[in-house]
Amino acid sequence: MNEALEKWKLNRINEKNKSIVERLRDSLSSCTLLDQELLQLFNTSVSIFQSEKCKGGKGFESIIENQLRINDIPFVPQVAIDKNGIIIGTGTTIENHAHTLDILVGANSVDSIKGKYIKDYIVISCKTTVRERWNQDEWTFEHKPKLYILCTLSSDYPNSEKFRESPSRKIATDNPRKRDERKYKLQLEDILDEIISNLYPLCSTSSPSLQNYERGHNPMLAEKLLDDAQFSTQQDLCYTQFEESSMESL
Repeated sequence: MNEALEKWKLNRINEKNKSIVERLRDSLSSCTLLDQELLQLFNTSVSIFQSEKCKGGKGFESIIENQLRINDIPFVPQVAIDKNGIIIGTGTTIENHAHTLDILVGANSVDSIKGKYIKDYIVISCKTTVRERWNQDEWTFEHKPKLYILCTLSSDYPNSEKFRESPSRKIATDNPRKRDERKYKLQLEDILDEIISNLYPLCSTSSPSLQNYERGHNPMLAEKLLDDAQFSTQQDLCYTQFEESSMESL
């Protein structure tokens, strides 16, 4: 059995490599590299792409985190929950880890919320592109946060019915589809408005962000930040905006 399985795996790898080489030679007719050299070049390119994609995602999260920070909104990044929706710490390697949230809003430290249920907090999921990756957050159907916002830079977000859009489940993007069927057509600049209106009962009335909100002068809501620039799908602009936001907060 094991021998047959290993043989099948090897055949699959060989077929895949053969297909990659053939497609590369079709695209690069003048290429004189050996098959093994082409495969090495392909694997290196894939590795670079995945690495840059990861950096882009972290840059996007950092922009949102910085806006929460300068508006005095309590949050904790990379919070881990168990299969029952109970907060157990941070990261992906903690014991009994089931899911890691990009950003939890409503607390200043994970130690103060360990053992509590996720339903009392706001969850922000940050994805530069979505496709089917929003399914990573399917746990939110069973263990519903106080508010769940899927933030993206792309227009490949799920349709309203599939996403089960509701007052407590929303999608925010600055790149909506031409035929945008979302019930709540949030842009990224609307995120703070949504968070503050849902977080209000959990916050101190002395919070500067709430004082600004009540007066209608919240910095991010009253005007578009970063010289009216919109969030871009290009990763390098993400980094530029994050650096500028960091400078403004000093």
